[in-house]
Amino acid sequence: MVLLLKLYRLYHEYVLSDNNYENDEEIKSSFKNNEIIKIADEFRNQLEDIHGEDIHTIISSEIYNKIHDINDKALIIKPYKGKKKVRLADVFDHLTTHSILGYVILVAVLFGIYLFTFSFGDFFSGIIDELYTIWSEFIYNSYGEKNLIVKIFWDGGLGGFLGGIGGVLVYVIPFFLVIEILQDSGYLPRAAFLMDKAMHTIGVHGKTIIPMILGFGCNVPACAGCRIMETEREKKLSVVLSSLVPCAA
Repeated sequence: MVLLLKLYRLYHEYVLSDNNYENDEEIKSSFKNNEIIKIADEFRNQLEDIHGEDIHTIISSEIYNKIHDINDKALIIKPYKGKKKVRLADVFDHLTTHSILGYVILVAVLFGIYLFTFSFGDFFSGIIDELYTIWSEFIYNSYGEKNLIVKIFWDGGLGGFLGGIGGVLVYVIPFFLVIEILQDSGYLPRAAFLMDKAMHTIGVHGKTIIPMILGFGCNVPACAGCRIMETEREKKLSVVLSSLVPCAA
């Protein structure tokens, strides 16, 4: 803290300027005494070596620490003497981020997602296939199975369209419906927090679990969701991991 105060007094404009890297020479030239700049550089290097962070991060951290100190001294918290009310949100937060129960809930949620998705998809896919088969028999009996128009419009056009609906959309739509519910409930951020330590072992943030879960619905929005990562390295790793997840369709 002593070094930081010395640095602040000697080198205030040079260190705190938003453009100190872009206009380095211009800012330095505004000081007539080069010895001040040299001493300030030494203080800055010492601070960065001690904290392992750049000077802007160090100064910001000290500023917020001082703000918290002032706030703690000025704020008077009176103990609540009544009976504390247990909120449902607090219970939900405690259970979903618990070191043991949190993982059990995560596995249960993932299993529930896939069970609902495939149960819903298989049910409606079967209905679509059955209706197409019934109408195909009627069309073939009426116009002939080898009729060119029937082959182009019925087998090719409508058959391909219903195949896309029955084989893809009936699985993707319910999946993203459940994901939206989980997002609105606040569970996905808690799942990211829970998986943060495990995901860091492979070099990515815990938030990577969100696009990976999305990958089970469709890899395209999963890769697009990797934009929430903070660094380019994490974005690229998240895209690779998300693209390896087999989609529901």
